[in-house]
Amino acid sequence: MATNANLSATNHEEFRLLILAAMPKEYGLIMPWLEQPHALASFTTTAYVGNIGAAECLIVMTGIGKVNAAVRAYQAQLQFQPDLILNIGVCGALRTDLSIATPVLSSAFTYHDVWCGEGNQFGQVQGCPPIYEVEPKILSTFARVAPSLQQGLFCCGDFFMPSQLYIAQLLKHFPEAMTVDMESTAIAQVAYMTRTPCASLRIISDTPITHFDHAKQYSEFWDAPEGAFMHLHDVLKDFLAHYANHEQQ
Repeated sequence: MATNANLSATNHEEFRLLILAAMPKEYGLIMPWLEQPHALASFTTTAYVGNIGAAECLIVMTGIGKVNAAVRAYQAQLQFQPDLILNIGVCGALRTDLSIATPVLSSAFTYHDVWCGEGNQFGQVQGCPPIYEVEPKILSTFARVAPSLQQGLFCCGDFFMPSQLYIAQLLKHFPEAMTVDMESTAIAQVAYMTRTPCASLRIISDTPITHFDHAKQYSEFWDAPEGAFMHLHDVLKDFLAHYANHEQQ
């Protein structure tokens, strides 16, 4: 395996996909998706470039939390200039109809731990949208290739395993919320600032809305996550075959 890969940020002909994953566990399950991977030594975190089908792909491990996610997303966007950003990983369910290992897709993003005072909506960073909407073409393409894939609002904040009381308060602000995680909206905010299409494709690892000991659920999910991640890979390849080809026309 090569230890270096050079990227030209301009005049690229291939469709470029940037995948951002927070944790080594997630990253390690996504890395085998790459064909002919090469380490990108110019990054200050683990990053590999290769192909997924016809798409040139850069996979970056961001680290956990909003700041790590935003910094890595911006660095990768500047260097790689992707046509699409996908945040991939695991999340907690905020709907009772979602079970462990279910794949989910963001239709929109917001923060559950941001309040900038009067004149702003809860979750809104002042001067930015309160909700970051996913491009309709992304949603419709995923719906075409994976009709059973659940779509909904992703809520993001710097809380690992929020308490039942906190979840109840979150749902008062966002009754339509589908999932909770620690990176997705920060990545969506960077994508909004750089005008890059963005979505998050995640797997339910725990169900805090229905299960009091969701920390135990989360731990047990990692005993056998391979099948769920391989299903995501198959969905993503089908999506790219449709979306990437359309973008290049």
